[in-house]
Amino acid sequence: MIINKAYKLELDPNDYTNNLLFKAADVARFIHNWSLARRIERFKTQIGKEKFSNVMKESRELNVIKLKEFPWMYEVSSTSITNALKNLDRAFSNFWKNRKLGVGFPG
Repeated sequence: MIINKAYKLELDPNDYTNNLLFKAADVARFIHNWSLARRIERFKTQIGKEKFSNVMKESRELNVIKLKEFPWMYEVSSTSITNALKNLDRAFSNFWKNRKLGVGFPG
């Protein structure tokens, strides 16, 4: 007999931690929108294999401009940036594989 157990956890962050959590969410949202805009622009203007991007290429591009244009990103963990790029890349992969099945364009 298999018995399943569940644990319910509740976060109770202090003001400093709560501020960091909101900053991480803001950075992830900004990176998602930044990457989406770059992918759409690249797809419209470039021809051939360069139309498509991947996480590593976008991460390298972001690292080049991050210090000058987005220094506020250094206030949070880089994991939120990496995960935002990976999640959008996964969304585009699913879109390209399953667009005939009705999967919508990532937004």
